[in-house]
Amino acid sequence: MSNSSRTGEHKRVPAAPAADTSTSVNAKQPSLSERLPEMTDFKLSAYQASAARIGSDPAHPKNGAARRAIPLIAAELLRRSGLATPKAAAE
Repeated sequence: MSNSSRTGEHKRVPAAPAADTSTSVNAKQPSLSERLPEMTDFKLSAYQASAARIGSDPAHPKNGAARRAIPLIAAELLRRSGLATPKAAAE
């Protein structure tokens, strides 16, 4: 029996000559404040819950990042709630 039929083994297919393979793992990611407005309401809500959980655990390695994210998430939620207000309230 051939080894190529084993599950979990795949042939590696080389990229096409015109394919863009220049992406790097070290590429700079957008900041959190840039990513929050692009998140769906569902993702933002999940991120808020996760940040609250991690931020409440001082032993967690990402505690500091979570605690810094909480006010940014709150500000984005406040901004979105302002966008959802009816026009009549502004008059």
